[in-house]
Amino acid sequence: MAAAFFVFTIIQIQNYVGLSQTRLTNHLTMPDPTSKQAESKSWTAQKRGWVSLLLVVYLIVVISGPMTNPIATEELTGPIGRTLQPVHQSLFLGHGYRFFAPNPGPSHLVVFKIYDGADLKREGVFPDVARHWPRVIYHRWFMLSETLFEEMNRTPNQASFDETQNYLNKQIERFEGAGQGGMAGPLIARRDRLAKLYPLSIRRIDDLKYSVAQKLLEMFGGTRIELFVQERGLPSPADVALGQKLSDKNSLSQLYLIGEYKRDDALPPSSAGSE
Repeated sequence: MAAAFFVFTIIQIQNYVGLSQTRLTNHLTMPDPTSKQAESKSWTAQKRGWVSLLLVVYLIVVISGPMTNPIATEELTGPIGRTLQPVHQSLFLGHGYRFFAPNPGPSHLVVFKIYDGADLKREGVFPDVARHWPRVIYHRWFMLSETLFEEMNRTPNQASFDETQNYLNKQIERFEGAGQGGMAGPLIARRDRLAKLYPLSIRRIDDLKYSVAQKLLEMFGGTRIELFVQERGLPSPADVALGQKLSDKNSLSQLYLIGEYKRDDALPPSSAGSE
């Protein structure tokens, strides 16, 4: 939608420029007694300046997506991305650039085991090329499995988070004790931002796992479900030359349990800060 709007705007500007050139040609070759009236309807320099400024701002907002998702830097693109986030989200520009180029890596599957009492009722995986068709449906399940993995992979556990906060506190105390408050300021801001965002990240992961589990139980029945993540690595060029397929099971990692839920369980409280 945003790209279409941008293209539409460019076309309108081109049409305006073309119309202005046509008016100029007609004015030079065939004087028109109404030319002054027609020219009076054209944009003023001030109006053109405001429109140009708005286009530049819009282009900056569009570019901020790839710049800050997911390769934001703490010193430059991260603060820019956080500042532009409300505009970015309201214009629906938060596309998942991390799922694509420039260098595709291993993919990630979600394996689920559904039980009816003590008996295993169904074992499945998503995305599943045999079941998820057409391709756009497969892609939606693929984005869900990748989101689950990415959210969990980039969010530290409670022990690692506490270790980071303790390290920042020691550094802050050291700088403040040496009278270097300017050096401590950025560390204080980082510590406080992490303390605010970490519980939100844990809550988001818990909500996502719970929703996936309940949806799968609704789709396939059963009373209990176990969720696992599994990585599928990419074969090396040498392996491909030897005939290894992308679907080779040797490329699959071991299963890693990420959650266990019962049908109609209440959403569990966030695990952040529970240790």
